[in-house]
Amino acid sequence: MTIWTALRALRKRLLWIFLFTLFVTGAVALYYGSRPQKWEGFVTVTEYRSGNVVRKTELFPQPYMLNIDTITRLQNLAEVMGSYSTLLLTWLELKDSGEWPVAETIKQQASDPFMVDVMGVEDLFKRIKIRPVPNTEYIRATIEVEDPDQDRARAQALKAAEVLLSKFEEQYNNLNRPIGEASRQFIEDRFEKAQRDYNTALAALARYQAEHPQVIEPNAQAQQIIANIARYKTQFDDSSVQMNQSARKMATLKAQLEREGRENGKYKDSSTVLRQNTVYDQTVIQLSLAKNDLERLLGEGKGENHPQVRSARQKVVDFEQQLKEIPTTIVDARSKTLNEIYQNLERQYLDSIAEYDVAAARVRTLGPQLAAQESKLDNLPQEQAEYQRLLVNRTAAEQFMITMKAKLEEARVREVDDTQSIKMIDTPRVQRIPKQLPMRVGLALLLSLFMSVGLALMLTQVDQGVYTSTQAQSLLGKPCIAALPRMKQQQLIGRDRNGSALTASYEMLSTNLTGITGKMEGKAIVVTGAEPNVGRSTVALNLAATLARDGARVVIIDGDLRQPSLHMMLRLENRIGLGEYLAGNSDVEDIVQPTTTEGLVFVSAGLTGENPVRLLRSARLAELIEKLSSVADFIVFDSPAGLTFADAGVLSMTARNALVVHSAGTAATDSHREFIKRLENLGVNIVGIALNKVRPEDDPGFMHYQRSYRNLGALRNGYSGPARPAISSGYVEDDEDDAGAEQTAPKE
Repeated sequence: MTIWTALRALRKRLLWIFLFTLFVTGAVALYYGSRPQKWEGFVTVTEYRSGNVVRKTELFPQPYMLNIDTITRLQNLAEVMGSYSTLLLTWLELKDSGEWPVAETIKQQASDPFMVDVMGVEDLFKRIKIRPVPNTEYIRATIEVEDPDQDRARAQALKAAEVLLSKFEEQYNNLNRPIGEASRQFIEDRFEKAQRDYNTALAALARYQAEHPQVIEPNAQAQQIIANIARYKTQFDDSSVQMNQSARKMATLKAQLEREGRENGKYKDSSTVLRQNTVYDQTVIQLSLAKNDLERLLGEGKGENHPQVRSARQKVVDFEQQLKEIPTTIVDARSKTLNEIYQNLERQYLDSIAEYDVAAARVRTLGPQLAAQESKLDNLPQEQAEYQRLLVNRTAAEQFMITMKAKLEEARVREVDDTQSIKMIDTPRVQRIPKQLPMRVGLALLLSLFMSVGLALMLTQVDQGVYTSTQAQSLLGKPCIAALPRMKQQQLIGRDRNGSALTASYEMLSTNLTGITGKMEGKAIVVTGAEPNVGRSTVALNLAATLARDGARVVIIDGDLRQPSLHMMLRLENRIGLGEYLAGNSDVEDIVQPTTTEGLVFVSAGLTGENPVRLLRSARLAELIEKLSSVADFIVFDSPAGLTFADAGVLSMTARNALVVHSAGTAATDSHREFIKRLENLGVNIVGIALNKVRPEDDPGFMHYQRSYRNLGALRNGYSGPARPAISSGYVEDDEDDAGAEQTAPKE
């Protein structure tokens, strides 16, 4: 398709393109303009860590370095906020609050309470959008609400944002705070116990010294043994505390890990690709075959109780039951990504296991060493040995208490340093969601325009209609001797058409026909066509009138004995005509009628009988043609549609010449070519094709005429006024003096 062909195609369908674009654009404007104003509740938060904020001045900052820790923390926050647990808690509170109308709609749609919660969470998932704020460490969550009542919509959006924030904080605290609190509480309990043990050991030593004043202070060797025992005992107790602390931490993390695994899993789906289930398709085919088999058996007259019918019906039932059980689609591919929250908990759980194993190994190592040191006291006198044991217990209790106090301070500092909390940047608020109507309408205008232009060009590609003389000659296999324009007034009889495009086109047809008279077999020619409403009668009458104006003696005969129309176009009577002559009831002198055009006489169809083909096969038709040929230069026959009746073939076979009329815009189908082939098989000389009802823009001759010879008749008659502009539409208008003339609408 050339650029000029494409431009002509677009010009032909300019109105269609305009209407399609207007409809789509108007529909988009009406849809988005009539929708209620949407509101969204939003909240902006970040993660606060008190002890891990380190600020330093960078002399040479690296702006393109990716901060993995920040991205991971933002992803964790988004995962927690958008997790099923958070959304479920949010949905439950909104549902019970009575301020969420969507809950009532979902309750009516769901079949059981479980499905109510599932559908409610799905609805929240569609409404909530969680995005990071660019170039910050913040995330913003929005939830859309649409309600005709604007005040109620604002209240719903604000309520939803507040509930989402509270449930997010609750879920976040449940995931992050229990570990530090449990560790600090455990150490506090151990420190209080260490204080009680120290006081008890100190009191026991003082009481023993009061009861046994003769006990002497230990010597250097005994003091060394006591110091070793105290050191080993302190290390043993410290390792035992560490082991118990790791065990508690491990149990807490294991419970959180199992809960996260149950609710969200270790992996989460990132994308799922579905495909059509081939088993389902095969079952559908088998069901269709079974139904066809059943219909065939019933069509053969076999009753419902016939064994074959019952077997076929049972197959249909079985296949229908299988279709209910087989899914229409199956998962073709599924990709998963790690759950960041699960991965973080798993890492902490593995670290706690390692800490427990290290502490347990130290306990197992220090236990035998402590026992070995305590056995050395057995060699001392009894009173001295008891005194040494009490002294060791006091020293060990004192050191253990000091150690627990230090650990308690360390745990408190660590708890403060590791404190993680949600910090609100903005309190929950609501705002309008812009409709963006100008942008949507503009986008719809552009897309609909591109789509309509594309459809117009595609229709042009697939359009099989014949629009030009070249196409007619190529597709129908016969020379096209004339292209006749489509005009508001198609008749030349009784009107001054000098200087019109219609007159020029028929002069071209008469000239071509006159030029091939040497190739015509006789003077008679049948104007025929394959289909109805192609303009056979109009073409026959205008051709005869043009030949008569050129000086020829012409007889036009209405050969359409089924639905004659030429007498109405000529405003003559149809009482005696061709039918009476062929029936032998009239002579030539009785049927010939003069017309207002000099050199043109008319023979009407007459009163038609029940069998026009039988009349047309009469030998009197050839006699009529022979008699008229002696006095006329051309005998033009009108005829009915060639594909509908055999009349055109019988007339053409007798007249021996035919002019085939084809309507522009109609596809040249096999039936048209079959009709031309049928005429050739009957020995008819087809002088050519007349392409009728051609749009002026489809023929260069008409376009040149409109541009250069539009006022030819007026100028020839002495008109000197301003030139009339060329007409760009698909129709050529009548002259001013013909505007009020009576127009006929004959049936062709």
